[in-house]
Amino acid sequence: MGENTLTVFLSSIGPHGSLGLLILLVTLARLGWALSNRQHRPLAPPGISGQMARIVHITFYGLLLWLPAFGLLRQYGRGGALQFYGLELLPEAERNITWMMAPADVLHSPLSWLLFGLIIGHIVIALVRRLWLRDSIWARLMG
Repeated sequence: MGENTLTVFLSSIGPHGSLGLLILLVTLARLGWALSNRQHRPLAPPGISGQMARIVHITFYGLLLWLPAFGLLRQYGRGGALQFYGLELLPEAERNITWMMAPADVLHSPLSWLLFGLIIGHIVIALVRRLWLRDSIWARLMG
């Protein structure tokens, strides 16, 4: 989308790069936890809803890994400093590595919108299952 009113507003909410790095770290920790506890996880619901849930959750993990990774690549490729809530992890440098910046320039915005759409859809489906279908998924989620 480039720099426009919406993207300037979103970047003003907080430290964009720090938040991306935090999301990457939390996602890696969550994946580690999920893998170490995979034998204790409940089975997916049968049928199309179980298949869709699996696809959506795999997509969530993929996006939560790739979006910050693309951002970090772009930051390093353009020579910008990498900071984590004020702590400098990588100083600024003179560089312009096009192949590092190109994936983020092309994919970061559309994939961010895809993630946003999946989040909204996830909330809507959870509410539909709870309020309309009244199935057991909500109780399973809440423990």
